[in-house]
Amino acid sequence: DGEDSPSDRVASFLRKRGEEIGSKILVQLAEVSQADPFAKIKKMISDMITRLEKEAAEEKTKNAWCVENMKKNKEETEHYTALSEKLSAQKDKLETEIADAKELIAKLTKELEELAKAVEGASTNRAAEKQENETTIKESTVASAAIQDALEILQKYYGGGSAAALVQQPDAEGSMPAYEGGEYKPMTESNGVLGLLQVLMEEMDGLVSSTKAAESDASEAHKEFLKLSKKSTQEKKTLKQTTEVQQAQLEEDLVDKKDDLTEAKKSLAAVVKIKKDSIDPQCIAQGVSFAEKQEKRQEEIDSLTEALKILNEM
Repeated sequence: DGEDSPSDRVASFLRKRGEEIGSKILVQLAEVSQADPFAKIKKMISDMITRLEKEAAEEKTKNAWCVENMKKNKEETEHYTALSEKLSAQKDKLETEIADAKELIAKLTKELEELAKAVEGASTNRAAEKQENETTIKESTVASAAIQDALEILQKYYGGGSAAALVQQPDAEGSMPAYEGGEYKPMTESNGVLGLLQVLMEEMDGLVSSTKAAESDASEAHKEFLKLSKKSTQEKKTLKQTTEVQQAQLEEDLVDKKDDLTEAKKSLAAVVKIKKDSIDPQCIAQGVSFAEKQEKRQEEIDSLTEALKILNEM
């Protein structure tokens, strides 16, 4: 064949296009086209076009799979990441609520113990105070009655004309006895034994009256204290029981939340592994993007088609 033979023209065209687009396939085919018979060259070019078109179709299908699965994997990764963060925050919140419940239960338990001791102590003191007051009232009442009897006896005695026997008398010289505490005032019926007994009886009666009043006030105050203590105890017991029920429920929720978090983390690890082991090796381009591959392959197909057209026109 001469320089203008079909095979030379095809070889020249393929070599030029191969160098322009950087296609080893076209350059190699240019070399072969000069050595092979005319008919065989046409078949080789046709077969090459078919193979490249098949590769393009397969690459397109693979790219569609990559686009779909990379999108799905990205969505699942974001979903399980967000879910894990949400469940982790809920777990932390439950743990804080459980700690608060335990703290409140411990506080209420201590307060109930202190309240019970206070009631016990107050009741013991009240019983002792009541006993003391009753003794004072009893003894003072008895003393007052005894003084009353003495007064009645003395009053009968004075009424019988023997009052002078109970009145202080002057000595033989007509003077009253000396008294170290100051000016001496002789005893009379008004300020003598009768007066003294009358004052003592009034004091006993006053002591009985004041002790009864004090006992009544102390009894009422103790009853009010017991009433308030009982109310406070019931309120604290109710709150403690309610909190214990809440704590039990929170602990159940925490177990469920931890299980959910474990599953979410497993799912996240699974989708990350799928990306690393399956998607990335097939879909992450090694220096050349899908679009660049498709464009180069289409240029190769177009060049081969043009070469085949040249041969067919010869």
